[in-house]
Amino acid sequence: MKKTLFATFILTIIATVCFAEGKTQKAEPNHISVEELLDKYGETPTASDLIQGYKVERQKVTSISYNYTLHSKQNDSAFSSPIVEKFEVEFKTDGNRVDHRAKVWSNHHDRDHPEVIKTVPVQERSFMWDGQSLYLYRTNALRPQKELFIEPDEKEKPAYMAIDNRGSPLQGIFIGDFERVDSILEKSDVVKVSDRKEKVGNYSCYVISAEGKYGKYKIWIDPEHGYNIAKAKVSKKRDDIAWRNMPLGPRMEKTKGERRTYQMGEHPGIKKSLSFVLDNVKYENVGGVWIPVSANFQTEITHVNGRTVELETSIERKNIQINPTFGENDFKPDNIADGTRVAIIPYTSISYTWQAGKVVDKDGKVIMDCRPKKSNEKD
Repeated sequence: MKKTLFATFILTIIATVCFAEGKTQKAEPNHISVEELLDKYGETPTASDLIQGYKVERQKVTSISYNYTLHSKQNDSAFSSPIVEKFEVEFKTDGNRVDHRAKVWSNHHDRDHPEVIKTVPVQERSFMWDGQSLYLYRTNALRPQKELFIEPDEKEKPAYMAIDNRGSPLQGIFIGDFERVDSILEKSDVVKVSDRKEKVGNYSCYVISAEGKYGKYKIWIDPEHGYNIAKAKVSKKRDDIAWRNMPLGPRMEKTKGERRTYQMGEHPGIKKSLSFVLDNVKYENVGGVWIPVSANFQTEITHVNGRTVELETSIERKNIQINPTFGENDFKPDNIADGTRVAIIPYTSISYTWQAGKVVDKDGKVIMDCRPKKSNEKD
């Protein structure tokens, strides 16, 4: 049923561009099951786990947050001034290992003077799974100390793929989820395909609706463009499952001896609802393979105190390679600066230093050698 893609396609070739946007209109009937649709979506290049990975040389993401709320010990301050973050990303995966490197520009409200918006110079946020360890690297232009967290397993990999990877909706991982949407639909209580196709822009799409413990989903799948997702809508209520397989707004009762001054359910930061919309998807076709290369996302999160944060995101991907050839030095943390402070989870209270691809203690003893091994070296 599923097919492996063998060729490498460089999406910098002049290509046909499809705009999947506009008013949704009803069209002709369909004759396909939920299982068939999800299988076909699972075979798309950036969703399939059968291909030998892909590489994005340049990905631009711009996020604008409105009705921003700054929580502090003194009070909660709400602002109408937008918070802007811009990401320039290099991303690659071989279907298991992952390397995501992002340069970030942003502005933010000063915590001591919330009415003041500061522009933050370029900083780096990267994560990598090399098959053995997970690396989370952070630099901050406002602080000289760089930080690296290393985890000896991949249990946090889905979190980084969903949250740090701002392009995740084009890979089928929507805001509020740690799993691909087809996996969530398969586990929903009610899933159905609409009796009739609906038009998104000029193209007739199959429509899947689902409802269950993860919330409500409506997905438009475009058969004319490789069964990619042309549009999506998600809504979650407080008790629906969201990040980390937990309710969107967890409820924790105050217990005897607990130091909290309020019940978790009353905390102003607790989320009450979430809505997410993916639209304005554009595709490029090279060699008969359709791949989504740009889209817009809208996210709205409402908190229990009634305040709402609105997030508008645009993404554009260029220079995508399918099934590239990776060398022995790929998926190695070669971007980490010497002198970076290192913490190995879960022993974060012990501080180490990064030096020439190795983690060393205060006496210079090598704790962990992260340098790429040569082909003739053994583990």
